[in-house]
Amino acid sequence: MIDARALNAFDEAVEANPNVKQLIFDFVPGSVDDESNLLLARRVRELELSTIIPESGLTASGGTDLFLAGIERSISSSACVGVHTWGDESVEIGSEVRKDHPIHQMYLEYYREMGIPTSFYWFTLDAAGPDDSHWMSVGEIESYRMTTEAIESSEVETQAERQPRCETRFDRSFGQLLTRE
Repeated sequence: MIDARALNAFDEAVEANPNVKQLIFDFVPGSVDDESNLLLARRVRELELSTIIPESGLTASGGTDLFLAGIERSISSSACVGVHTWGDESVEIGSEVRKDHPIHQMYLEYYREMGIPTSFYWFTLDAAGPDDSHWMSVGEIESYRMTTEAIESSEVETQAERQPRCETRFDRSFGQLLTRE
C-alpha cells in the first residue's frame, strides 16, 4: 500500500537505479494516503517514466492513479485495473460529496495534468463503493485514454467474467502479501 513513506522509498530506489525507465505494476492494491500518492505520481511524471501493467498485473484505487502518471502507459488485456470512490469512516464518501465541493479539485487537477479526461474521476466515484472495486473493461480503459498505446486483445471478456477473475487475483495476491509481512 502506498503511504507517506512511499515517496522517500521511491526516491531512494531511483537513486540506486538511475537508469530505470519503466515501472511494472505487478500488484499495486492502492494507497492509504491520497496526498502522498499524488506526490509520488507527480514524481513519476517528472522523471518521465513509463508504466506497464502486464498480463498477470493488478492495480487498484490509488495504484490506478499512480499508473496514470506514466509518460507512456500500457496495459495487457488480461490485467486487472480497479477503481472505486474514496472515503472511510472518518471522512465523507466521494460519491456523496457535492460535485462543486473543493475537495474534488485535488483529483480533477491531477487528471488534467496527466492528460486524462476529468470524466474519469466522476466515473470512479460512481463505479463502486469505497470498500469495493469495479474492474475496468478494455473498452472503459480505452474510453478514458488510460493507455498511450492500443490494448491488443483477441478475446473479449465480459464484465461478468472480469469482475470475479480480478477479485480472485486481488484476494490471492493480497493474502500472499500479508503472509510475507
